Amino acid sequence: MCILQRLRKDLCLVLCLGHIFRGDAYCFVSHSEDVPFPNNILLVPCPSKHPSLPPTPQPTVSQSPTPSCYDNRIFITKRKNFGSITCAIINNINNPNGAKKIRICEQVVLFDGIEQPIKTWCPVSCGHDCAPSQLPTRLTTAPSPGPTPACHDVGNFVTKVTLGSAAAKRTTCKSLRTLGKNKKSRRDRICGLDVLFENMTRPVKMWCPQACGYDCDSHSSASPSYDPSSIPSKSDGPSSLPSFSPSNEPSTMPSNRPTFRCNVEPQVRSNEISEYISSKITNTTTLEDDSSPESAALNWIIADDGRYLCSGDDHLIQRYVSALFYFAAGGPAWIKSDGFLSSDDECKWSGIECNMGGNIEELNLDDNNLKGTLPPELYHLEDLTTLNFDGTKNSLSGTIPNTFGNLLNLLTIDLDKNNLEGTLPASIFALKKLEVLDIDSNLFSGTLSAAIGNLTSLISIQLHNNRFTGTVPLEVRNLVDLSTFTIYDNEFTGSIQDDICDLEIDSLVADCAGQPPKISCDCCIKCFPDF
Repeated sequence: MCILQRLRKDLCLVLCLGHIFRGDAYCFVSHSEDVPFPNNILLVPCPSKHPSLPPTPQPTVSQSPTPSCYDNRIFITKRKNFGSITCAIINNINNPNGAKKIRICEQVVLFDGIEQPIKTWCPVSCGHDCAPSQLPTRLTTAPSPGPTPACHDVGNFVTKVTLGSAAAKRTTCKSLRTLGKNKKSRRDRICGLDVLFENMTRPVKMWCPQACGYDCDSHSSASPSYDPSSIPSKSDGPSSLPSFSPSNEPSTMPSNRPTFRCNVEPQVRSNEISEYISSKITNTTTLEDDSSPESAALNWIIADDGRYLCSGDDHLIQRYVSALFYFAAGGPAWIKSDGFLSSDDECKWSGIECNMGGNIEELNLDDNNLKGTLPPELYHLEDLTTLNFDGTKNSLSGTIPNTFGNLLNLLTIDLDKNNLEGTLPASIFALKKLEVLDIDSNLFSGTLSAAIGNLTSLISIQLHNNRFTGTVPLEVRNLVDLSTFTIYDNEFTGSIQDDICDLEIDSLVADCAGQPPKISCDCCIKCFPDF
């Protein structure tokens, strides 16, 4: 390898490479200070190694195209029906009328972070006379709105991602664009994943901003930079060996051994959280249903939650369950949702109260335009004492999940004035600490189980304005602290027995009016429908 010093203004540097190609040593010749690197590099024979070869040709610049127009020797792209395209390939196209070459040269392609016609990358091969102002320049800032011209999908991006327990799948920007609307949740989860590509760890959405609908103009400081910061500078003296290709990497390079939050790569963290949630809380089938609130909550935890919890975090479960309730009960339409889905501790989210240990103790979201269903996963809030979702502005539907029987610390169930239906789950009657059962003005049906006598801590039972049938069980007499018992506007029959009357309940109201009354009651303070 040899280095020749600057000979004159238009011949800056000759570098002889040590390898032999077809018997000749070849040189890269850097010429003309006005031409940016690497377009100022030409490949010529090295005479110093082979005296028999003709003298090294002095680089000359054609006057048409203009002196500043040179083919970009690292340019390469792929186009449908043409395959791989480089400037050299275009130069070798030889058809009589030139139609094919013109068609290729006019194609607009994405290369090096910008979109330009091929002729601007290969002006000599395309016969394109470009002025300096027309040469492609890399954009370091992008105009708005987005996605902006510099905000393009990286064509060669490819990675493998795993969602839940599913097998790893090959993912590209193109494959993300093909996901339909019903797969939006899955696409959002993938777009939020941090992946390692070209020695950089970035969220997928930064590699595929168009496919992910990500406006990298408003996040330009976090986006991969396409501004080459390592192009060799020119000097008047001898030069050390330069790099023969400009860097497309950001000006701040990560170390060879990147460090990650949670001490694992983002994809590993994603898998660990998915596996933990699927094994402890929500089944895999539900999580893989992109339309489910469970899937939306998991996606938020993995990809969008600013707290970036690790799989072993003590509050991972309650944060997931809190986000799940938000999605299940129509959170975006709530009257008050301050803090929900923010990076704040979930104990600071509107309507959530926590105990000294930071565990959720109360959910108070009455009159808040709740619409949707009660997720069974709420039972994982083991310290929960109050479940208050009542109010005329709420309209929860579905049934009371059987899993609520696991909320052994529950003191209050307040679900009145919703659209809940079905029978009371048997598990409810295992809540020995329950003091208030307020479920009036819904669509509940079936009979009142004799097991209600097990709830000896009950102070108030409000069942009115539902569709209950059968008789009032004698076991109510076990509820010695009962002060409110309203069962009117139902289909109960029979009588309120004397043992229940002996409790001297302060507010006992039943369907004891009318001729004949639905129910006989000698101790009711009010009879429906007389009041």
